[in-house]
Amino acid sequence: MVKSGKNKLLEKNISIVCILILFCCFSFAKSTMSYRLGNAVKELQTQSLATKSNPQTLEVAFYAIDRDSNKIDLTFFTKHNIEYCTYQSLVIAHVPIDLLSKIQDVEGVDYTDLVDIAKPLEVISEGRDAIDATAFVINGIDGKGVKVAVIDTGFKNFDTLQKRGELPQTLIAKNCIGISTSQIVIPDLNPELETEPHGSGCAEIIYDIAPGIDMYLLKVRTSGDLTRVLAYCERNGINIASCSIGFDGECFMDGTGLASQAVDAATVNNILCVVAAGNGAQKSWFGKYNDSSSDPGFMKFANGTDFLDIQISSTAGITFIWNDVTNRNTKYDLWLYQNDGVTLISSTSYRLGSYPRVDIANPRDRHRLYKLKIQKSIDRTPDREMRLYISNDESPGNVIVNPVDVNPESSISSPGDSKTALTVGAVNVFRYASGSIEDYSARGPLRNQFSPNESIKPDVTAPAGVTTVSYGSRAFNGTSAATPHVAGAAALLLSLDPSLSTSTADGTFKKRVLANVNPVYAPSSPNNTYGYGKLVLNSKNFPFGNVGEFVCYPNPVSLNEKGYIKITNFPFHTSIIDVVVYTVTGEFVKSFNAEDLITDTALNKRMIKWDLKNQNGDLVAPGVYFISIKTLIGNNQIKKIAISR
Repeated sequence: MVKSGKNKLLEKNISIVCILILFCCFSFAKSTMSYRLGNAVKELQTQSLATKSNPQTLEVAFYAIDRDSNKIDLTFFTKHNIEYCTYQSLVIAHVPIDLLSKIQDVEGVDYTDLVDIAKPLEVISEGRDAIDATAFVINGIDGKGVKVAVIDTGFKNFDTLQKRGELPQTLIAKNCIGISTSQIVIPDLNPELETEPHGSGCAEIIYDIAPGIDMYLLKVRTSGDLTRVLAYCERNGINIASCSIGFDGECFMDGTGLASQAVDAATVNNILCVVAAGNGAQKSWFGKYNDSSSDPGFMKFANGTDFLDIQISSTAGITFIWNDVTNRNTKYDLWLYQNDGVTLISSTSYRLGSYPRVDIANPRDRHRLYKLKIQKSIDRTPDREMRLYISNDESPGNVIVNPVDVNPESSISSPGDSKTALTVGAVNVFRYASGSIEDYSARGPLRNQFSPNESIKPDVTAPAGVTTVSYGSRAFNGTSAATPHVAGAAALLLSLDPSLSTSTADGTFKKRVLANVNPVYAPSSPNNTYGYGKLVLNSKNFPFGNVGEFVCYPNPVSLNEKGYIKITNFPFHTSIIDVVVYTVTGEFVKSFNAEDLITDTALNKRMIKWDLKNQNGDLVAPGVYFISIKTLIGNNQIKKIAISR
């Protein structure tokens, strides 16, 4: 049948409309909103409508297509005057509630989600002696001129601690929750509103070790806050950031999470980030999927069954993540049953191919036994490495009931999995010299394509279980307590050699800290339990004359010609010394102290100049003399000199 021109035109128009519809579907497809963000949006919108309150904001992460933030159209943010920050794979913004319904229309966005919330890694200063820092503090090496930030979720009683002398009399305390990157004026921390002692305990430890530092207390809540706080540190010339907080489930232990990216960026800007490894070694399981022959499709665990027996509380959260989680052909499900193994309590829900994130199952009853199963829900899913982390601080006893099922491998929290971070594990202070790693202290390696040595985590271990005013009769435990010991020690090193502040990016500063360790061979060093070893400050690694021999010159010396002897190679920061001149028969001639030290700026050395007079001011007789030289850092030597006419 021959079609009329009118019909042909109609068919052509219909085809064009269909093409346009398809084009619009593909070009303007809405991004996916995470389940938890969707619930938060509904709750806040309902609350806002009910109370007719002023518009609130929600901190939202916009994850880019192909993890390339350049693909995200920023018009939405600029049009509505929304503060936003761009990172490698995403954009973070505080979005007003009345605009939340429009965020799925932003072009170039794969999906949107809430930012993760920071939590203290333990709720730990005998440690100063344990790491041999006391001699340096007494000797005037106290971190003077170094800026240290304590980044944490709370600083209870920090003002009272100042009055007691437990914290510096002058410090800067800021509430950095929800600040923007460009914000110049940041509100001060209100001590009356602080209820969490965690950050205060960390600050106490740092101040014990390095009382001369300029201290900043910076309060955060989310990984977004952390990124902006580290930018604040850069603007204010802060040298060291001590972070005893962690974010579980941001990534698969490969340093790609937001918090880890922020630490990497801070390192480039010459900030040494000292980060807690985390306390999840005994609450973690790591392994490769192994199909159960008795129940095909479900994971077979080391105990021979297709389930883990776990004991958790009503507030517990279970992080379930695997490598290659963005592969749309890869899917696993997490199932939580009552102890009968039949009654389902909860299961994971997520979008295939989403960016790695936390899936949480919340049991209904407290302190109950449950059975946990992992199922391969797509047959063609390859066998992947996976990690379970159970955040549960309330239940007594073991979280994973059967010890054979506990596998602490790759249990480190983010940003401790940052390659550039100085990540810290914990050893009890009362067993520090010969004791083993604390059971809870998280282990490596990183899950990435680095060489074996580059994958090692933690980097170093330090004391935990120490006494602080913040925790009173309770010992301050956890890698949270170990971390400020390393931050304080780093401040001492930087005060000795200020050039380290410009060499953070190339790893020199980090390497200087790691040069002050006692290796732990388990079975070799470095390893993924202790890193490079236990932190112990070692004076022989310090510059400015702490190493090598004291020198007396000229030797021999003539009373008539030179008329003096210079004793050189004293440590630059020495404030207590004991130098005594004796005759060969042991008779006292003259003594010197730190007030007699002078600086030779040309040679960059400190020295004592002896005018060859005794304690009474009379010239000594020609002969042989001994000079005993002692410093608190351990440079104790005896020098023999000869004096002629």
